[in-house]
Amino acid sequence: MSDRRRVLLVFSNPGFRDGLSARLREANCHVEACAGARKATPKLGDADVMVLDLWISDEDAVDFVRRVRTSLQPRLPIVALGARGDDERFIAVIRAGAIGCLYMDDAATRLPSAIQDALAGGHPMSRGMGAILLEHVRRQSPPSAQPSKSVTVLTERERTVLTQLARGLLYEDIGKLLGVSVNTVRSFVRTIYGKLEVNSRTEAVLVGIKLGLVRGTPYPRTRSRPR
Repeated sequence: MSDRRRVLLVFSNPGFRDGLSARLREANCHVEACAGARKATPKLGDADVMVLDLWISDEDAVDFVRRVRTSLQPRLPIVALGARGDDERFIAVIRAGAIGCLYMDDAATRLPSAIQDALAGGHPMSRGMGAILLEHVRRQSPPSAQPSKSVTVLTERERTVLTQLARGLLYEDIGKLLGVSVNTVRSFVRTIYGKLEVNSRTEAVLVGIKLGLVRGTPYPRTRSRPR
């Protein structure tokens, strides 16, 4: 069918790969599944979105994402999957160009909607992941004493949406919190990105911190899993 989304699933573990493939096919996706970067590379041009394991065996996943986004298929949306505790890997793969990240224990239920969100220009993330990214931003980029943009650049409602993005809430959850539709939330996010001159959730949160626009939220510290 012409409206079926073409998903390139790159996952080393065959059990997880088969399970996720079946789940995506149930959601009316056409799935090309492979174990690593070498077999995935010639299939990139036929995919609408790539879903990538953080721990593929034949190439470092972060290097592969960077290679895809810089030279192979720069416009291809990439969603990364990993375990809770893989915080530094998630941060690295986002910096390399992934537009979304999910925990593996969320993937079976969240992946179909995350793919739809990614294809619509969103940045899907598991709940709680925004706090990890925000903590990283706090460590790496302390707020400037003299920000270049006015702190009044966002409306009150836009500030609320930005705060919920920093907490890692899904668009659906933000919509329920504000009593608006998911499309309205997406409209708010596009406006926020435009006003802050950014292109992603992470960049928006970073600028929001510098401008003092992100209100206090709980930021749990996590420890990366030893490898």
